Amino acid sequence: MLEEKVTIITVVYNLVKSGRVKYFEQMVQSVQSQTYKNIEHIVLDGKSTDGTLELLDKYQKKGYIKYYSEKDGGPYDAMNKGIQKADSDYIIILHSDDYLYDKNAIYLQMKYLTKEKVDYVFGNTLFIDEKNKEIDVKSLPSIYDENFKFQKADNMHCFWMDIPFNHEGAIFKKSIFNKVTFGDIKKYGPSADFKFEIDLILNDFKYLYIPYNFLCFRLGGVSSKENKEFYNILEYFYRKFYPLEVKKEEYNILRQNPTPLFVYALKNYLISLDLKNFDYKKCFDFFDLILEKQNQRKAIDVLREMKVTSNQLTAKLFSFLPLFKIKNKNNTKHYNLFNFLPLLKVKTKANGSKSYKLFNFLPIMKIKKK
Repeated sequence: MLEEKVTIITVVYNLVKSGRVKYFEQMVQSVQSQTYKNIEHIVLDGKSTDGTLELLDKYQKKGYIKYYSEKDGGPYDAMNKGIQKADSDYIIILHSDDYLYDKNAIYLQMKYLTKEKVDYVFGNTLFIDEKNKEIDVKSLPSIYDENFKFQKADNMHCFWMDIPFNHEGAIFKKSIFNKVTFGDIKKYGPSADFKFEIDLILNDFKYLYIPYNFLCFRLGGVSSKENKEFYNILEYFYRKFYPLEVKKEEYNILRQNPTPLFVYALKNYLISLDLKNFDYKKCFDFFDLILEKQNQRKAIDVLREMKVTSNQLTAKLFSFLPLFKIKNKNNTKHYNLFNFLPLLKVKTKANGSKSYKLFNFLPIMKIKKK
C-alpha cells in the first residue's frame, strides 16, 4: 500500500540573527529521520535579511525542503499560506525551534488518523529547554489541579480554560482548513492557536488522542510569553454564552475561577450545540470538581474571617464584654476569665495524661493513661 503524502509546514524569519540555526537544523533532521517517507517539507520565510536564505537554499538543494521567501502578516498568516501551497491532504505544523519526538511520530499519526477515520490526531508533548533537557510539566506554573495535566493528556474537556493540546504535535486533514484557519496574530497574539482549537471543537471535527509523545516543544519562544491579546480569545468565545457584560480582563478571572452562573451558561451553550465528538460527561464532571473546590475554599475563607484559630479562642458576652479566653501554648491550655483572670489550666503530656489546675496552681484532677 502506497503511503499518502504528508505536508510539514515550518515558518522562519532571521534564524541566523536570532541564533536559532542549530534548532532549525535539528528540526529538519527529525523530519528526515522519519520512517514515514512520503513527506514534503514547506518552509515559509518572512523575507529574512541575515543569511537565512542561504541556509534554506542549502537544504532545498539537498531535497529536504521547499522554501518560499515573501512578506507575511506574521507566523499564523504564513502558516495559512503554507497550507494553501501544500500538495497533500494531510498537514503538520512544525516550528523551527521544535522537533519530532522520534522516527515513528508521523507513521503513528497517519496510521491512526486513517484507521479511525478522524479529522485530526494529537498526542503528548515533551517540553525541553535550550539545551534539549526535558522540563517536568509539574514544575510549570498552573492555575489548575491534577485533573488538568498540561499537554500530557486529552484536555479537550477543559478547552474553555486553556489550549487543550499543542497544534505542533498534531496532524490534520487539509479539508478542515476550509472551515477553520489560524487567527490574526494582530488581534489574538501568539496564542492565536488557542482560538483555532476552540473553533475545531465548535465545528465538531472528529479527533483522536494517542497517549504518545509526538513533539519536543522548546520553551522560551514567542508563544511562551503572556500576552494581553489572549483576552480577545476569551472574549470571542465567552460572549457566545455568558449573559453579563464584563471587561475583557474580567473574562480571565472567570476562566480561573468560574462562577456557578458561568458554569451554568457554558453547560447550556455546549448542550445546545449538540456536538457529536465532544465528551460532555468528562467536561461536566470537571465543572462539578471546580465548583466543589471553590466551595471548600470559601469555607476556609469564612473561618479566616472569623479570626478563629486552634491556638486561641475568645468568647464575648453581649458581643462586646470579654467573657473568657482560651490560649494554647506548649501542650497547655489556659482558660482566663474576662481575658486576664486565670481560671483553669490543663496540661497534656506526650503519653496522653492530663492534669487540671484551678486558678493555674490548685490541682483538682489528673487523668493518667496507661
